[in-house]
Amino acid sequence: MSLGQLLINTLIQAETPEVRRWSDFCERIGAEDNYYRHFSDIVHMYSEPGRFYHDLDHVMHCLDEFEEVRQTADYPHELEMALWLHDVIYVPVIGPKKFNLSKLLPHFMISDESARQLASSIKPKDMAGWLEDLTFPKDNEERSADFAYDIALKMNLPATFAQLVHDYVMATTHRGLSDINDHRLIADIDLAILGQPVDVFDRYEENIRKEYIIVPIQAYKKGRSDVLQGFLDRENIYQTEYFREKYKEQARDNLERSINKLR
Repeated sequence: MSLGQLLINTLIQAETPEVRRWSDFCERIGAEDNYYRHFSDIVHMYSEPGRFYHDLDHVMHCLDEFEEVRQTADYPHELEMALWLHDVIYVPVIGPKKFNLSKLLPHFMISDESARQLASSIKPKDMAGWLEDLTFPKDNEERSADFAYDIALKMNLPATFAQLVHDYVMATTHRGLSDINDHRLIADIDLAILGQPVDVFDRYEENIRKEYIIVPIQAYKKGRSDVLQGFLDRENIYQTEYFREKYKEQARDNLERSINKLR
């Protein structure tokens, strides 16, 4: 048994808050099959090396935010399951195949020194090739949505339930605004991090950088500032009145400050 699987089994046996939350949810929705086995798979995926923000802590924060607006959801059970699974598949960037990262990657997972190690490992004449060969997958949400759909069916939930879960996960792509209430809710919950206190938001930004650590710093700054500017340019960062009232001012301050630092 691998160390990772041992840790997952320990987590389940210890009846941690995450385990209780998952089992309570599954019992509420009448899930069948061995939902502890599915939880083991979910924990394993959220614990993959290289996840510094998109992990189980992010899911727990989203579920906490959801509890504040549960009564406003049209299909709260489906939305809750979508929150559990919306980032279950997450591959932010794939490094160039022609560069050997095997000796470098372990350091990415454990040390902030990794950015300097990477910068010193790429020769100036190779930088253009490095950037050209980086791959940024665009299907993380789609793959997570498909995974969520399959899990719902395996738990003997109705196909209509599974389809809503799938559609709610897809709403976390943040590609445009929606006129569907639950889509707006899950999108705002996913973006609640933008409106957190300065220290929490700054730690979030640091962790996102770690997830993209193989992207050279100047390229990262340009790409990240573009993403944040996209949210800042919206007429409303949040789509629902509740989250606008709760987070809009702090979110705008955080975004402006982070963009200025990146530039």
